[in-house]
Amino acid sequence: MNGNEKKIKKIPIVTYLCYLLAVSVLFTGVTFSRYTVSKSGDVSTDLLPFAASYEIDNISSTSYTNADFWLQSSNNAQGTPRTVRFTVRNYQKDAGNQDSIGITSGVDLNATLRLYMPAELADNLVLQVEEINGNVQTAVTPQYIIGNLVYKVKMNGDGTEYQYETVGGDTEQTQKRIFADHSNGNPLETKYFKDYQALQSNDEELTMSGGFDKNGEGHISAAADSGNSITITSDIQTASYSVGFQRGEDDTEFRPQLFLDLEEEIPFYAIDISLGEKTSFSAGIPEERTFILYISLAERVVNADYGAKWESSGNDDWLADPSDDSPIYRFNGAVVTGYHFDMDAATYNGTANGLEDAEKETKIRIKKTYGRAENTYTGAVETSYWHVAPISEDTTFNYIHPIENIYTYDSENKLLKKYAFNSEPLGGEMVDSGLGVFGLCSNAYEHIFEAGASAEDLPVADLNGYSLISFKNLADSPFYKDYTSQTSSNDRDYHLFTSLSKSYATKMNVLFIQASETAKGGEVA
Repeated sequence: MNGNEKKIKKIPIVTYLCYLLAVSVLFTGVTFSRYTVSKSGDVSTDLLPFAASYEIDNISSTSYTNADFWLQSSNNAQGTPRTVRFTVRNYQKDAGNQDSIGITSGVDLNATLRLYMPAELADNLVLQVEEINGNVQTAVTPQYIIGNLVYKVKMNGDGTEYQYETVGGDTEQTQKRIFADHSNGNPLETKYFKDYQALQSNDEELTMSGGFDKNGEGHISAAADSGNSITITSDIQTASYSVGFQRGEDDTEFRPQLFLDLEEEIPFYAIDISLGEKTSFSAGIPEERTFILYISLAERVVNADYGAKWESSGNDDWLADPSDDSPIYRFNGAVVTGYHFDMDAATYNGTANGLEDAEKETKIRIKKTYGRAENTYTGAVETSYWHVAPISEDTTFNYIHPIENIYTYDSENKLLKKYAFNSEPLGGEMVDSGLGVFGLCSNAYEHIFEAGASAEDLPVADLNGYSLISFKNLADSPFYKDYTSQTSSNDRDYHLFTSLSKSYATKMNVLFIQASETAKGGEVA
């Protein structure tokens, strides 16, 4: 953790946990897609540069209350679109001066925004893109309702709106949507898509192709005469996600949730949005364009992970360290890979005079991961510690990063000494042995020890404004307030109740491909 705001490292990964539905967004670097080079003719001729860059920022939020966007009884909105701002360029900034242009692409480029997320979430999303030009914001796409592209739709009774065709029973839990077959090429008209507080935009007739098989795998494409297109590619992936349970002294208290970490094979969508000329760039002319992506949750996600009850008769086994060759724990069919929860911790400033109490708290994430063989556990349990740090003082968005560097404090010499902890919780070692155990975050560690400098003994003065996190009296069980309570009492401080949230990992990035067929000195496919 950095006590000096000017030294806060720009964070490439942001994780959000929320009350009812959580989505984690991974911001990755520039991805070059389908770019291959073969030289012909004069092989001494250099190829023109393929240069591009992008930024994703200004995220309003990626957490959603798991509820329908429209209140069905009155058709009043109870949802709010989330926004993500992104800028695409056909050049790279100067490494020495980020305000100036470095290399500009020598080939024509097309950029595509890509989202990658579990189908159960994506099926219920509405996407729309707006362009920013100075102070003017203009919608450049209609609303794309992902479910309308993936599943069979028909006109409702008065002919004003698409509705899903379903099979099954009379309840949400028993009804099932039917995958659309777009091989006949029948168009979809966005003017019949339900309105989720759309920005003003021209409606489009979408030329459809493709479809998914019975397993939910396949490719769907929707293209408009405007040049806009959206494609959805689905395949089965092993997904890691978490389900959070209410934790407190009783069911009226909401301490940081206990999250079961899970793994299951489920369909994932890659959703590509192309804006035609809006995201096309000409060779040699440096340009950048900025857009806002609006993401709305149209309908709540319905499955057994929401509202699940934690019952002490049996479910506590999920948190028990598994023995060697013990059967895999499962939650709603998914493999339990471990669990995690957050606890408050004190911070200390490193100064020339030694460690000083910073008089402010931060959060530590305690994560247990079970070792697994193919169908059983190995008996190994890894405990890891993470810092849950706000990106800045004026945001609730957190950057979760590992605390891998553990130290004890030599007050006489004002030194931090590298400490190898054993399998016991650090809070326990702190209480039982009297050691002052502290964690140094990975971002501070990387800043201080560049070029592989030794980190065995660290003068406190070298922290230069970075803070240490105390592990004093830290419990490693979600049922207790601290380590002393954990070891001295048979009564639990906290109990677990209903599941309140689900946290997914998703990705968002920009793909660049070359638009022209040839480049100087070679051919590009």
